[in-house]
Parts: sequence; C-alpha cells; structure tokens
Amino acid sequence: MSTDSARARSGSTKISRRTARHAPYPARRRNSARSPSSAPASAMDTAAVQERFARLQNGSDVRGVALPGIPDEPVTLTPNAAFCLARAFAESVRDKQSDKKEVLIAVGRDPRLSGPAVVDAALRGINSTAGAKAVDAGLATTPAMYMATQFEDVQADGAFMVTASHLPWNRNGMKFFTNAGGASKQDIKALVTRASEVANEYGMDESTCFDADTPLPETSASAAVDSVPLIKEYYAKHCQEVVRNAAMNRYEALTGSAKVPAILSSSKPLENLRIVVDAGNGCGGFLASEVLAPLGADVNGSAYLDPDGNFPNHIPNPEDETAMASAVAITKAASAHMGICLDTDCDRSAVVARSGAALNRNRLIAAMSALVLSAHPGTAVVTDSVTSNGLRDFIESLGGRHVRYKRGYKNVIDKGVELGSGACQLMMETSGHGALAENFYLDDGLFMALLLVGEVAARAAANPDAANSADFDPLGELVANLREPVESVEYRLGIQVEPGSDFRPVGEAALESFKEVCADMASSGWVLEDENYEGYRVRIPEGDDGEEGWALLRMSLHDPLCVLNVESDKVGGHETTLQILKSALLEKQVALDLSALSS
Repeated sequence: MSTDSARARSGSTKISRRTARHAPYPARRRNSARSPSSAPASAMDTAAVQERFARLQNGSDVRGVALPGIPDEPVTLTPNAAFCLARAFAESVRDKQSDKKEVLIAVGRDPRLSGPAVVDAALRGINSTAGAKAVDAGLATTPAMYMATQFEDVQADGAFMVTASHLPWNRNGMKFFTNAGGASKQDIKALVTRASEVANEYGMDESTCFDADTPLPETSASAAVDSVPLIKEYYAKHCQEVVRNAAMNRYEALTGSAKVPAILSSSKPLENLRIVVDAGNGCGGFLASEVLAPLGADVNGSAYLDPDGNFPNHIPNPEDETAMASAVAITKAASAHMGICLDTDCDRSAVVARSGAALNRNRLIAAMSALVLSAHPGTAVVTDSVTSNGLRDFIESLGGRHVRYKRGYKNVIDKGVELGSGACQLMMETSGHGALAENFYLDDGLFMALLLVGEVAARAAANPDAANSADFDPLGELVANLREPVESVEYRLGIQVEPGSDFRPVGEAALESFKEVCADMASSGWVLEDENYEGYRVRIPEGDDGEEGWALLRMSLHDPLCVLNVESDKVGGHETTLQILKSALLEKQVALDLSALSS
C-alpha cells in the first residue's frame, strides 16, 4: 500500500504574479489605516484584543464567523484578524528557518463567500513580514496545502488553508501546516497570542481589529503576490499516482503475482470502471475531472462538482444524512462501481459500494482496516471512542488490535504517532477524518478514498469477467463480515449551569454519577470498560445468544453538554438502556437536561 514519495513530477514551477485585490469585506470605510510605528493600544484594549483572538482558537485550528447575516452571530474573523494571524504564522515559520533568507508561505481556500477577502488580508499579512513571501494557491484542499510543503516544485516552508470545513456559509477559519505536519493546540495558542500582539503593534484596539469595515493596515510590502496552480499542476497528478500505486500493490496482495496486468500499468488503469463523486459544491470536484477521468474512469453521473460557497444542494459532510443519501442516489443511478462523498475541504470522506451501501463511520473504518491490516498485519487501528463493538471484533478477526481512544481527529492521530509506525499504521475517527503513517500522518480523507479506488481497480483487474457483473461489489466484500448494531443513537444533554460559569466541575460530577449507576447495575451484568480515555463506557448484556449493547457518556471539550451514545444488538434494546439510565440519573439529581431521553 505504499504510495509514491509524495513529490510532484519534475518540471519548472508554474508560478505567476498577480496584484492582491484586498477585496471589500463588505466595502470598508476609507479612513487612515495604522502602521507599526503608531502608538500601541492601551493595556485594557490589549487584554480585550487578546481575549478575542483566544476565542478564535478551535483546538488545533482557528475558526470564527466571517460574514454577517445570521442573527446573534457577529463577525469575529475579520480581515484585520486574518492579517494578524497570517503575519504571526509567517513570523513563526521564519523564526524556525533561520538559515533561510526568505520563507515561502502558501495560502489556499475553499469556496466560502468570505474566502477571497480573508485570503487577501492573509496574503498581505504574510508579505508585511520581513523575510517572508506569500504565494496564493487559489481554490485548494486542506491535504493539498500540506503537500505544498512536500512537493519539490513548490517547496513551501509553511502553508494554511482558509476553510471552516462543513460549518455554515457564514463561518470560516484557518488550518496551518509546516513540513513537519499540522499545527497542535499549543501551536495555535501561541499563534493567537502573537496575533494579538501584532494587532497591538499596529495600534488596533478591539473595535478596529474586529470591525469588518476597518481598512487593513498600511504596509511597505508590495501588493504583487505570486500564485501557483497547486491542484491542477501538482496535487491532481500526485493523486493519480496514489491510485496507480494502490491498485498495483493491492493486485499483488490479492493475487500473489508481481506481474501487473497491462491495464494497471497503462495510462488508463480505471478504464471500464464507473466512479461518481458528490463534492457538495466544495473543493473536491477536481477529483472527478482532474484525477479519475484522466485515469480512464467514467465519471458521468457525478454531482455538485462546481465550487459554490452558498452550498445550494446539501452540506458537504460525509456524516450528514442528506449528503450521504445524495451520494448513494447518484451511485445507484449511474450503476457505478463506487461513489465518493467529500466534505468541503476534502480532509474527510465516505464511499458508496456498488450495492448502494453507504460506507461511512464504522463501515469506512472497517474497509480501511481490511486494507491496512493486509499490508501491516498485527498492527493497531486507533479510533475515537464511539465505535461499535462489531468494529472491535472485525479488527481483531483480521489480526489487528483496536485502540479505542478519544473523540477529536487530532487526538486520534496523535495517539497513533505516539504508538509509532511499527505498531500503528491507521488512525480514524467516525466523522470521516483519518490518517495513515505512510501518508505523513496527515489528516486526509481524500487519500483514503483514493486507496479504495485502487482496491476496486485491483479487484477488477484480478477478475475482469466478474467486474462486468452487477454482483461485482469489492467494497461491499471488504466489510461483509462487519457485525453492525441494530440500533445506534446519540443524545446531547445540556449541563445545567448559570450562563458563563465553569461547566466542567458540574459535568465531571455527572460523569461520576453515571459511573456509579453502571456499578450499581453490575448484578445485571453491566461491566465498565477497563480501558477508556474519556468519560465512561459500559458493556450491557442483551440476551443469551451473545447480544451486547453499550453506553458511553462523555463531556464535550468546548460546550456545556455531555454526549450520551447508546448502541444495541436488539430491537428496542436502546430504549431499555435509556429507561434505566434516566431513572437512575434522575434519582441522583444530576445537573443534566435529560428531557431528550425516552421516559
């Protein structure tokens, strides 16, 4: 399953120059802008600005409201905030590359309506930094922006993607990379702190830095910005090579033959295969036109390939029922060998089997586990905490070890990095985020989809007669032995605290009460999991034939709520569990809103 070296094909770098537009965000007032020589803001203003920047941190990235239009959601990610964040990042990259006269920072974006203004401000912020130079990658994907630091013909020292993933149209954000990988929570904390200092140096107070109408600071930097056709000239070709190598490697694994059939070594290894893409009007439409079609696939029937920041058809989100229903529908309508569903910036994915079965959540992890454990037997698969018992059994049946860790894709990936590539090759969250050690530990849902395309091509090449049959369903075969729950539900239970107060002690107390309830049910066979990394998870026997459900209560990292997940192997089993839990938790007077649970 090895891929190419992740370097772009040799050739001269195609970089052109444009003048930064600094487009209205809406139209800004034409008053004098500040420069670093202006008097700094007062201590009170500095503290307020620092607090506003701190609020933009979203774990290991930055997110905020970038456009007005939704009640009670004021703009928080303004052009001036983007300017300061970009400059802070450029400084950080420059300071770590002291041997270089100038560092190159690449910036890409998704099609959100606020994207051009945020990017223009960011480009200006980078170019205002001594020893840093900006390059505009245009419409891109999050994985492509990391690869900009790897491609020999781009050689960016740092990069970031302007995106808010699947969030509503008024949101935007930034995901940051160096060639060492994605930013950590600690990196982002330092970044927002430095950004507030940049604002102070330019004399910005809270009312100017976070006012969308305030002009950008005046700088001595040139308005000319280089641009690079990252997707078309580099990343799409890289994706093609991933598919080629995956198909050839899987063919050898499936057949035991190192002699690759002519079709897989040809320029059209996907010829005679129908593969459709539902990009949801995000950035993933290039997958059909620039990757799959050039490799010979019939992509007719693909949907919503054109980028559109209004997202007029459905949210680009593999966890969204409407998005998955759309991907299933186009796969069936085209009688396609597989379908692919992508999120806005392509770091999450799901696929559809030829039968029309949606492979997301546990099924997608199972499919990827089958591929990875074939190539790396005995290794661990790290997942988030809400995976099913059936997935654990599936991974163990393939000789792997299931490490059920925390929610949060960065937590999952970091755990895999901690274990090391010799012990763990695959890290996945049920949301569709996932990383492989062979792919730089990069959160890259598109890469996983490409490997599954290679699987379909390899199986078609291994049995070309069967490939023409309607029963040919290689992705369905991968997960055929996955035992799935009969019922699966999730409830978000509000923690009852005064607005603005610290909810964590109350939430922790609720978790302890849940643990006590589970211990009290030991006489009925309830068993608390020994290995658990967030909240408490309990195994619940449901019959004499080995049926077993489970429940997990965990606290949200950022919001005042606890999340309850319940799965059951029996019809009506989750209702029984909910009744027991609600009655016992009410008796313990936990400070959770339990009204959503069945009575």
